[in-house]
Amino acid sequence: LPSQPEFTAPPAAGMDVWKAGLAARIRSVCAVPERANIEPDEFGSVRAENVTVHRVYLSPEKGIIVPVLSAAKGDISHGPAVLIVSPRSKLLTLDSPFAHRLLSKGLRVCAADLRGTGESAAGDFEIATDLWMLGRTLPGDWIADIDCVTRWLKTQPGVTGVCLAGERGMGETVLLAAACTPEIDRVIAEAPMESYRSLISHEVRQPASIYLPGVLKYFDIPGLVSAIAPRPCVLSGNLDRERAFDDLVQ
Repeated sequence: LPSQPEFTAPPAAGMDVWKAGLAARIRSVCAVPERANIEPDEFGSVRAENVTVHRVYLSPEKGIIVPVLSAAKGDISHGPAVLIVSPRSKLLTLDSPFAHRLLSKGLRVCAADLRGTGESAAGDFEIATDLWMLGRTLPGDWIADIDCVTRWLKTQPGVTGVCLAGERGMGETVLLAAACTPEIDRVIAEAPMESYRSLISHEVRQPASIYLPGVLKYFDIPGLVSAIAPRPCVLSGNLDRERAFDDLVQ
């Protein structure tokens, strides 16, 4: 590992330049695909128990489809949206206690099947290692998917902001996405690592999607959190705990 001093945030006068540079490094290290135009395919909506669910397909790059579900309770015309990023399918995500509590508070809730999850589910290890051989990374593809869904949400009538909520296993991904996606207004990450160094300092097997070859040459978790500021950022131990939920609502 390279020898690095403790992270120190740059002076306020140079923060914007530093953030732009970090965003460029994240996109380079993660091999994030170029942004594509938002061309959603709408598939209508269904209503059950006072909850309306819209289904849409988005394409973050040519040949890639990301299925999305957006739910709201009652007739919401104005308010924030929460995009829950989960390794589970969008259906299981929207049916979770966390999503139900968000809906009960009058928030729009959105879930998507990122590449390799839900409708395109496959082995995490196989996908991640295959992408490495192609010069790409799974976190980079997920950042592109999250970026596309976030920009689509911003175009929806009445949406005043987008909060990214990363469940366990996606905590690092949402921090990466928020650091290089200005359209994300706030973020909550469940149980992220405190440093990429922990991948080798502890005998714990992590999902292959967390590993980024060479990442510590360029940035670490504390730098990502600093780059998100002044946007609100909550690092939570468990999204099902009431305290973490209250932090997110606030």
